[in-house]
Amino acid sequence: MVAAVGFRAWVVYPAFFFLDDYVYLDDAGSADLGPAWLAEPYNGHVMPGARLLIMLVARGGPVDWPLAATTSLVLQACAGLAMLWTLVRVFGPRPGVLVPLAVYLSTAITVPGFVWWAAAINLVPVQVALTLAVGSWVCAMRTREPRWVILVAAWVTLGLCFDVRAVLTLPVLAFVSLAYFAHGGPLRRAAVVLGARRPAIAVLAALGGAYTAYYLTQVEQITTRPSVSVVAALAGDVYGRTLPTGILGGPWRWYDPAPPTALADPPPLLVALTWCVLLVVVAWIALRRSRTLRAWVPLVGYVAALVWLVASTRSSAAQVAGLEYRFLTEAGVLLALGLGLATMPLPGAVESSSARQRPLVAPPPRVLVAALTTAVVLGGTWSAATYAHVWHTRNDSEPFVRRLAADLSAAGPVDVAELRTRDGVLSELVFPRNNTRTLAAPLSGDVSFPPVSDDLHVVDDDGALSKAAVDPTVRSAPGPVPGCGWLVDGPALTVPLDGTAPAGLSWLRVGYLLGSDTSATLVAGGVAVEVDLEAGLQSLFVRHNGDFDEIRLTGLPAGTNLCVDVVEVGDLVPFGPA
Repeated sequence: MVAAVGFRAWVVYPAFFFLDDYVYLDDAGSADLGPAWLAEPYNGHVMPGARLLIMLVARGGPVDWPLAATTSLVLQACAGLAMLWTLVRVFGPRPGVLVPLAVYLSTAITVPGFVWWAAAINLVPVQVALTLAVGSWVCAMRTREPRWVILVAAWVTLGLCFDVRAVLTLPVLAFVSLAYFAHGGPLRRAAVVLGARRPAIAVLAALGGAYTAYYLTQVEQITTRPSVSVVAALAGDVYGRTLPTGILGGPWRWYDPAPPTALADPPPLLVALTWCVLLVVVAWIALRRSRTLRAWVPLVGYVAALVWLVASTRSSAAQVAGLEYRFLTEAGVLLALGLGLATMPLPGAVESSSARQRPLVAPPPRVLVAALTTAVVLGGTWSAATYAHVWHTRNDSEPFVRRLAADLSAAGPVDVAELRTRDGVLSELVFPRNNTRTLAAPLSGDVSFPPVSDDLHVVDDDGALSKAAVDPTVRSAPGPVPGCGWLVDGPALTVPLDGTAPAGLSWLRVGYLLGSDTSATLVAGGVAVEVDLEAGLQSLFVRHNGDFDEIRLTGLPAGTNLCVDVVEVGDLVPFGPA
């Protein structure tokens, strides 16, 4: 346990925030901590528990990755302790529990959902809740003590506070009851369980029904009906490559088209070898022990539900989604529990796996079991380490945000243009939040994003704060007054452009010389904006939607001494250090 936590610390602390993390922190920075904000969905996720952690990290200070990483590490340590408790509670304090525990602690299946903070605060608590719910449910089935039912309901509720996927805990509990605490055909088993545990089942059914009703009626649905081809492609990747190699310590190799996330890319030869080993192991256990195949049903069934969930919410990414372990995180929990159910007796169960009176094969040499377990643990550790290396070295947002944080701190109060960021920093996946506001606002309380500014700054592709300039698409025609350009003659001034500014969001810059401070109204394309003009040689930046061929300055006081040298309309670009 200590070694596993130490390894996960090495995995997470050198990583950094990514993508949705910045959106979370930006939201928390401007939110009031209350029931409405806690219950607000995010892309179909209802996660009040995760939002509490987001607020904790947001209030810890700008770019506080050590605090965020610590929340992930503490949650993962709780998941490991939960697995240890459940294995001992379910199977008793025996050496056999060490094998599934070691597999769970070392598997790379759970790492992608751990190192990315936005995923960790959803998925690691779900692992904790699923693990403890199964352990408590087995105790409830054995003893009929109400406290265990209360604990099960509490664990399920805890999981639902972090992610909707926790609702899949309930079918797992139902299967454990039917498969291990009853006998006979399906109807007979259902009647036995319902008759013996009616109050407990009623509590969990009410909990699941209430949550489902709330989710379907109060949360905007992002699901679509997936095509057969999408489901088949996902299932083929998951069951054919991703899951089996993950079970045996893989995938051993990663493909990172959009770092720092990476996809499973197991070598074809190792995929074939994995299937051979898995079939031999499952068959060998079945030939040595009775009633073992049912132990793998929760794993296979839960993953099938996850495949359907991914297919119905991310069909556009079906080509790669089946290679992303983040969508299969809870499989690590069910792998460990399935291994325990297949290889150890379940005390108190009506039907447990047990040694055959006449085994059909000889027992495997202990050295072979130890060697296979060691290979799986070392393989999982290697796979996790190589995945973490991508996060440690290829997260482009880290140097960007650290540079931006330093520049904002040095600048003090500053106006920054809200512009799109490059994909490597904040991609289209979080559109329309992929902009400098999302990144800069959590870093400084002195940064503003006004539509009008006389001292505007932009953030370049490296995160550096720079003075803003306009790369003009159209500009003003030369003015008639030498050394001045366009001179005010009356309460208004019209400056024509050499073309029509194209429709769409852009910026215009007015370069002017003014004798004394004043205010005016700038009109472009029928849109009027109140502006303050400062004395001296100045630039005024105004955000606009284009489609105009002149600007007008109106409302100027009599006697205003104003020259407009240039008007430029186009995109903002960096122009020297801030």
